[in-house]
Amino acid sequence: MKKIDLHLHTISTPSDSYFEFSIDALSKYVASAKLDCIAITNHNTFDKTQYLKICEHLGILVLPGIEVDLEGGHILVICDPSEIDEFTKKCELVNQDIPDAKTHIDFNRFVEIFGDLSNYILIPHIDKSPAINKQTLDKFGDFLDCGEVRSVKKFLYAMKQGAKLPPVLFSDLRAKDGLKQFPTRQTYVDLGELSFQSLKLTIRNRDKLFLSELEGNSFFAILDGRVQISTGLNVILGQRSSGKSHTLDSILEGALDEEVKYIKQFELLEKSESEDESKFEEKLRNGRRSYIEDYLKEFKSVVEEVEHIDLDYSDKLIGNYLESLKTFAFNKNRHDSYSSTSMFNEEKFKPTSTDSLTSLIKATQVLLDNVAYKEIVDKNIDRNNLVNLLSELVNEYRLLYKVNKEKIFVNGIVKDIQAQLNVQSATTPISEVDLYQSAIDRQKVRKFSKISDSLRQPADETIEYVQGFQVVARKGQYSGAGELRAVNRNVGSFTDAYKSYFNPYQFLQTLKENDSVDSSDYYRFFSRIKYEVLNNNGYKVSGGERSEFRLLQSIKDAYKYDILLIDEPESSFDNIFLLNKVNKLIKDLSKQMPVVVVTHNSTVGASIEPDYLLYTKKEVKNGEVEYDIYSGYPNDKHLKNPNGEIHPNHTIQLNCLEAGIEPYKDRGKSYEILKN
Repeated sequence: MKKIDLHLHTISTPSDSYFEFSIDALSKYVASAKLDCIAITNHNTFDKTQYLKICEHLGILVLPGIEVDLEGGHILVICDPSEIDEFTKKCELVNQDIPDAKTHIDFNRFVEIFGDLSNYILIPHIDKSPAINKQTLDKFGDFLDCGEVRSVKKFLYAMKQGAKLPPVLFSDLRAKDGLKQFPTRQTYVDLGELSFQSLKLTIRNRDKLFLSELEGNSFFAILDGRVQISTGLNVILGQRSSGKSHTLDSILEGALDEEVKYIKQFELLEKSESEDESKFEEKLRNGRRSYIEDYLKEFKSVVEEVEHIDLDYSDKLIGNYLESLKTFAFNKNRHDSYSSTSMFNEEKFKPTSTDSLTSLIKATQVLLDNVAYKEIVDKNIDRNNLVNLLSELVNEYRLLYKVNKEKIFVNGIVKDIQAQLNVQSATTPISEVDLYQSAIDRQKVRKFSKISDSLRQPADETIEYVQGFQVVARKGQYSGAGELRAVNRNVGSFTDAYKSYFNPYQFLQTLKENDSVDSSDYYRFFSRIKYEVLNNNGYKVSGGERSEFRLLQSIKDAYKYDILLIDEPESSFDNIFLLNKVNKLIKDLSKQMPVVVVTHNSTVGASIEPDYLLYTKKEVKNGEVEYDIYSGYPNDKHLKNPNGEIHPNHTIQLNCLEAGIEPYKDRGKSYEILKN
């Protein structure tokens, strides 16, 4: 991580309040802010002599620059120090064209003065007064590197909203004599070697810009402490059999305390279409069990209510009641003193259900205890009223509980008395039956059957989107005993059970008789939920698309782990898919955890813009294979191994990602010929 401030003033111009420049004040600011790089950017002027003295005095990278009044706004133009003589001449032209604070130049004159804009770091004011207007920004095309904002709030907003230009925050300091208060507006950039070119490449990438060192990526040691990797995105390059996979395996072995997700080369590709499709669907089911739980949660409670209802036994009780009632009426003239008493056929008290009251108490308690929406609850319901409501409900529950206990006690006495009367009397008493409960049970069964019928109706629901793919839950009826057996993990026989599948209550009774079925799983057998993955055209995925989805899903699932290792994800996948889908997921994931990717593909290796590079090299010394690792930032000129030996980064990337400089140039020529 390097800390930079590319907007500093050392000369008083018509655009400034007058100040006397102090090299000591500038030195103190650089030291106190611990800056690694600054740029001198005075309004519409550049002083080469002063610039060289500042470079000599500070001992850090100081870049020559100028702040230009352009079409009503300001833009920083920063040059490579090696081009300082030519830059000085161009700045003299700017100074001639803009002699005061009221004058500015237009875009055409700007290009006429500075020429090829790709030679500079260009930073317009985008959310800082005076800002460059959108029409002017559009004229620059892709030449702008980033945009300066005026505050931390504006920086965070631009990052969150995904502004077109990456935001940077600089001090805009006047290094004047007597300066004691130093600003805190600087930007951290994630790079290693500081140079004009490495800085220009880095500040164009918003993922490498931070407001504090803690926000950026740090490092941790691997391979017995000999090599370090970034906590962000690492790419391993190397020739075939140079030790790339060996390095991944070593990282895996060394990560003793971490949960590591390792996606190995080719493991996600399709082997046999029929076998692959079956395993694909099985993995879809296993990974989405929670959806079934949520979807059938209410139905599960319905099943639990109905599974204890025995209509046959209820019918038997009613039949016994009717027979005993007829017998009792028929023998009315033969009643004795025992059967004539009111207690002989006295009905017992029915305890009142506390379910409704219990639900009210729980609901009131939830309102009182809720923290997330406390303000909304308090705004609409007085808290004292809720407390009083809870108190009254609890008192009512206690009263009802007491009454129910009394009923049970009295029922016990009645039962004992009736038993004594029955022994003494020759008349048979009327059988007991709860006709109300029997009616309720039948109503529950009717409702249960209706709900079960509705669950069997075909219905589709998209439950997940993964980079253009959508996972669809297809709901409907089971088509045979085999599917029911699959629900039960292929245990038991369901041939007889399926015969009553369309009679929900009877079907539930057969499930209860099946010893292989756990009672907690009864609800799963009524509605089949099958998952399908559709492509962005809405069609079921093909074999190749299944592999693409598996890769994306596997990367996405890595959020549950501590480290992600991927070995050549480009195998059998096209570059458009890698660029638009895989790269985005990997980049997002690397902001949460360390990611290490082995690749030969320029789309993954270069376009993904990694945070750190590792280059593996295999050598045979004294008959033994040794693996060497060179590492560094993507914009470093050289990568280094643990012994301090260096290897040109340019050569590494061209050889590993492009097959060398000559094939790379030839391909470029061929593309140009095709284009023209």
